Amino acid sequence: MTDHSEDPNAVQDAPLMEQNDRTVDDALDGIVVQTQADLSRSPGLNARELLAQRLDDAGIVLDEGRFEDLLRRASSTSATSDLQPGTDL
Repeated sequence: MTDHSEDPNAVQDAPLMEQNDRTVDDALDGIVVQTQADLSRSPGLNARELLAQRLDDAGIVLDEGRFEDLLRRASSTSATSDLQPGTDL
């Protein structure tokens, strides 16, 4: 386990930022949000192709039903409630 003491001889035997471990569902949620943001900025993009590319880049393979579910979520504009970085108020 990581030793968070001030001892200079302490050994770190676990990742420093353990909170960055992600589950597949977390990764999929992030991909949906990224896809939604891209589609809102560039309406001419093909949602299916963009989502498929993002999943491929992440090394995630889904069955057709799960892919279609994510595609519906990514294509929905109602799911984005937070301002994206760089958005003017």
